[in-house]
Amino acid sequence: MSRPTIARGIKNPPVCTFEEPSQGPAGKMSGECSMPQSGETPAALRTAAILSFCAIYALRGVEVRRVLISDFDWINETFVVRRAKGGLIQQFPLQYEVGEAVLRYLRYGRPKCYNRQIFVTLKPPYRPMNQCVMAALVRSRMKALKVVSTRCGTHSLRHACATELLRRGSSLVDIADFLGHRSIESVSVYARLDKRSLRRVATFSLAGVR
Repeated sequence: MSRPTIARGIKNPPVCTFEEPSQGPAGKMSGECSMPQSGETPAALRTAAILSFCAIYALRGVEVRRVLISDFDWINETFVVRRAKGGLIQQFPLQYEVGEAVLRYLRYGRPKCYNRQIFVTLKPPYRPMNQCVMAALVRSRMKALKVVSTRCGTHSLRHACATELLRRGSSLVDIADFLGHRSIESVSVYARLDKRSLRRVATFSLAGVR
C-alpha cells in the first residue's frame, strides 16, 4: 500500500485542448487566389501565373523561381519542377488554367530578355525575380481578396493545397509525392488538421518509415 504523498506526486501527461489551426487558407479560397486579376498589365499577368503554380501545384516560392521556359512541353502538355530539397526533379501534367495563365504572361507580360527563368523583373536590367518580391506579390493578392489565413505567402498556399488533398481522400503517400517529399513523415502534420481525414488514415502506420 503506497503512501498518500506518492499519489499526489503522480501527474497526468499534458493533453492538447485545442486543434492545431491550418497555416494556410481554406482550399476554396486558395483557388480564388489563382483566379485571373482584373486588368492585363504585365504585373497582373505575371502575378496570375505565379499564383496558379502556388495554389494548384503547391510549389514553394524558390521552386517557382526555378521554372525555366524550356521546362514546358507544350505538345505533351507537361512541365518540369526542380524541387528545393533533395535535388528531386518531377514532371507534372499542365492544367489548362495554368497553361493559359503562363501563355498570357509570355505573350503579353514578360519582357524580351535572355534569362532562362520564366519569371523575371519587369524593368531593366532584367533578372530572375527575388524571393522576397514574389512572396510580397502573393501576400498582396491574398489581402486584396480578404483571405483569412494564419500566414500569407507562397508557403501558406502550399499548406492549404496539401490540407485540401487530404480532405478529399488522398493518401499521405500521394500527398508526399505531390509535394516532392521523400518521406510521408514530412506530411503527417496535415493529418492532424482534419479529424475526419485522420479517421480515414487511422489504419496507416508510420512505423518503420525512413
